[in-house]
Amino acid sequence: MAEEKGLTNEDGFFKRASFFLASVFGIGFIKYASGTFGSLVALPLAWLMLLTGGINALLICILVVGVIGYGATALALRYAEDEDPSFIVIDELVAQMMVFVPSLLLFPALNWSPVLYIAGFAFFRLFDIAKPWHVGQVDRDIHGAFGVMLDDIVAAFYASVCTALCMLIYGLITAGVPTEAVL
Repeated sequence: MAEEKGLTNEDGFFKRASFFLASVFGIGFIKYASGTFGSLVALPLAWLMLLTGGINALLICILVVGVIGYGATALALRYAEDEDPSFIVIDELVAQMMVFVPSLLLFPALNWSPVLYIAGFAFFRLFDIAKPWHVGQVDRDIHGAFGVMLDDIVAAFYASVCTALCMLIYGLITAGVPTEAVL
């Protein structure tokens, strides 16, 4: 198969490097739930970015990891047997961090709430696994590295809306507003 794609034995370094990066340092090779573990890495990374440089650091991290992820994914796909191999989890890492951005911008007082991270993680995994609406359409219709990355970004969009709504409700409840007023 390698010869069919125009690859040579000298490509060993690039294959290993692309697999290493696309799998987020090997996490994607965990036998079960590799995407979930890839998403979990985003939680402390996002928190660390916010702690050290605020929302701007998180946005830069998303951009840098996204560019590296796209390149690593494109190269890894040259060597992979599948169109979207399960070991590629850098797309989950990037998309999971994206989920938090709207809530962080809309509700800065709740930035350090564990509810944000739990809700964002749960909603993203739900949309990434179930692949409803446009997520499934992108997953089926768009191929290559762009498709691998894009279906998770679309899932992140849906998850970010749900997370922001959750944070709005949580903020209203914790601010002392009666539950009846929220519903």
